[in-house]
Amino acid sequence: MTDIEKQQRDAQNLNELVDYIVDLVEKNNGRFNFEFAVGGTMEIYDKEKEIGYAVHIAPIEYDENGNAINL
Repeated sequence: MTDIEKQQRDAQNLNELVDYIVDLVEKNNGRFNFEFAVGGTMEIYDKEKEIGYAVHIAPIEYDENGNAINL
């Protein structure tokens, strides 16, 4: 797999996850509102407490022992 193919696959996976999260936030809860998403970062607004949250989504990277290294 070339670097371009990997980037395309990773972008598609991220887009699928963001679409799913947007659906959960907007359709299943009147308290939270989805604001935007760019490059794996999104804002979700809590209408009840009037607080916006920045949420960053990135794949977890693991070392050779299977331990997460970027959390």
